Amino acid sequence: MEQPHKIPAKSVPPRDGTTHLGPRFWRKRGTLMSEDSGTAGATPVRARAILVIEDDPPIRRALEHALANVTERVIEAETGAAGIAVAAAERPELIVLDLGLPDMAGIDVCREIRSWAPTPIVVLSARHAEGEKVALLNAGADDYVTKPFSTVEFAARARAQLRRSLAGPGLNDPTVRVGD
Repeated sequence: MEQPHKIPAKSVPPRDGTTHLGPRFWRKRGTLMSEDSGTAGATPVRARAILVIEDDPPIRRALEHALANVTERVIEAETGAAGIAVAAAERPELIVLDLGLPDMAGIDVCREIRSWAPTPIVVLSARHAEGEKVALLNAGADDYVTKPFSTVEFAARARAQLRRSLAGPGLNDPTVRVGD
């Protein structure tokens, strides 16, 4: 399993306009690039805002960098209560939810947000137990990613959720018409 990528606090941009973000990652002309991103031919998806509910600052920073090519803005909340309030006020297109929050259980945050918002929720947690994954998915989470995680894979999962949720009317219609 790929270890999580640690993004350096300071990076020195090369002379060609590329900003190095660590081994295997760089930003060129505003686009997050990777040696193994697999983004060739991918459908471009860009959200207005993604909410990250995570109490660990290094993880929030890594997610901000991983999602830079997916959203205009990453909104951060360090607690479950703050995350619920920000989700209600900002109405992000995607929510990333850690389970180990200091003030409340992540599953309760998921249930609360799901009770009034159809926003996709991607759980990001160090908990690997199958029972917890199933409980979260049954409580309304749309995906579950375990830590340590690949930032490249995480960005792809975020794009996949956004493609489905941001699809216009008719794009999710299962009816296929052929001819006149």
